[in-house]
Amino acid sequence: MAPFAIGIAAPYEQLPYKELYAIAVNEAGFRGIWAANALCKIDLNYDTLFNRADALRDSGLITLAYNEMKKAYSLANKNPNCTAELIKLCAMVSDFSLGNQLIKELSGSIAVDEYLANSIAHLQK
Repeated sequence: MAPFAIGIAAPYEQLPYKELYAIAVNEAGFRGIWAANALCKIDLNYDTLFNRADALRDSGLITLAYNEMKKAYSLANKNPNCTAELIKLCAMVSDFSLGNQLIKELSGSIAVDEYLANSIAHLQK
């Protein structure tokens, strides 16, 4: 994916919020990222940052997704879903320090799927 295309929102800036949200949540690649960026331009908040991080991850841009998810986490007010997703990204980028802090925070507050369990095991090596 071309670096210049990651930070833009065109051609989606004129679409209605609900349509942008559907694209951001359901599409990978440029479409998902552009829609997520447009949402962040409209209203930068936990939900839009989380969706942008998710769109970046779905497009294979793991380090960028990790950085965006950390921003979402800072606004998440201990949302266990955000914590779980950030743990998964910590495992992908091998951030053992933050990952293990988050594991302690998460303990018992959310059901652990296989992907999360594998991420926790990796971080606790």
